[in-house]
Amino acid sequence: MGRTTELLLGTGAVLATMVTAAPTAAAPAPAVAAAAAPAGCRDNGGREIDTPFFNTDLNNVAVCIEQAPTGEYRATVTGFYTDGGDGSRKFDRLAVTVRIEQGSDIQVAANTCEKTREVNATPNGSLQCSVEGVPVGGGPITADGFITYDIEADGGGDLHWRLHGSPPDE
Repeated sequence: MGRTTELLLGTGAVLATMVTAAPTAAAPAPAVAAAAAPAGCRDNGGREIDTPFFNTDLNNVAVCIEQAPTGEYRATVTGFYTDGGDGSRKFDRLAVTVRIEQGSDIQVAANTCEKTREVNATPNGSLQCSVEGVPVGGGPITADGFITYDIEADGGGDLHWRLHGSPPDE
């Protein structure tokens, strides 16, 4: 018997539905599973931001690092938002930054994904932002990041939510 899993938003609306088949005893493990190193992630939880109209929620935010068989690393901030703008302005700015670091805070690569337009235009969506890079030298490889936001017309300027970095991938 299969299993149905639904991801519900804070409003009770279904964001995604996944149907999985029941496992069989004879099913071998997929060959692809051994090809990539397991991702190391750190959960950062969520944050409710006091915005015009309904407060905007940033949910299930995590910072992850993984290595491809080629030696390249990918750092990703994942998560989603609810109660975005739906056409009304909530933010003057909302951006997600993710970095790959090596050793003692040596930056290998960084990327900032602007989310302002998306969050102001749609009530629910993704916060995902990724970067890829190839470290040089030695030392543990980690990912970290932060979310920068400026609430619409509050005069307060940019605020930063510094995310806890991933566990090291050595």
